[in-house]
Parts: sequence; structure tokens; C-alpha cells
Amino acid sequence: MDSECQIDLLDNFSRGVNDTHLADLAENETINLIYTDLLLSSTIDQLDQDYAYIYHFAAVIGVQHVLKSPFDVLEKNFILLQNALKIARKQKKLRRFIFTSTSEVYAGTLNHY
Repeated sequence: MDSECQIDLLDNFSRGVNDTHLADLAENETINLIYTDLLLSSTIDQLDQDYAYIYHFAAVIGVQHVLKSPFDVLEKNFILLQNALKIARKQKKLRRFIFTSTSEVYAGTLNHY
């Protein structure tokens, strides 16, 4: 990892999973792990305004959640994207905003392509 880059990783840890990969990343001195919730609009004003790149991976995932509460999942994922875009708009030197959606959109693609 480029030592001149600083990376802020945002997570609300709502999955309740002990993610060893995330723990390994957090040990890197160029990475700042921030406990915050992008569902809250107050998060927007708490973050820096000098990001060059924003990679938006935050989403409610899991087929079980979609089947149990489809409206809730769609609403939360919409709010997450909306707040990420608001954060992007506040940036002074943003070069790219990358939105990945969720892995659910790729279901079956290997069978069709």
C-alpha cells in the first residue's frame, strides 16, 4: 500500500462479525478505521472534506434480509448511497466516486455471461 495515501474505512459493525481481514487492515498505519453509521445524516459533517477518492461499499446485504424486509433493505441502501453522495459533494478535491452496489446484483451472471 502506498505510504503517502491515507485511507479512512467507515463501518458501523452492524454485522456483528469478527472480521479478521478488517482487523489486519486496521493494523496498517496508513489506515484509519472509523466507527460510524452512514445511515445517520450527522455522519456527513463529521468526516474530512479532502478525500480524492471515495469507494462506497456500504450496504445491507444478504438474501435473508431482502426476503424478510425488502422495503427496509431498499430504503436503507438508498439512504446509504444518498449520504455517501452528500459526503462526496462536500469534497474539495474529489477525483472519483466509485459505487459498487451489492453482490446481490451479480447473482447468476456466471450462468449467463
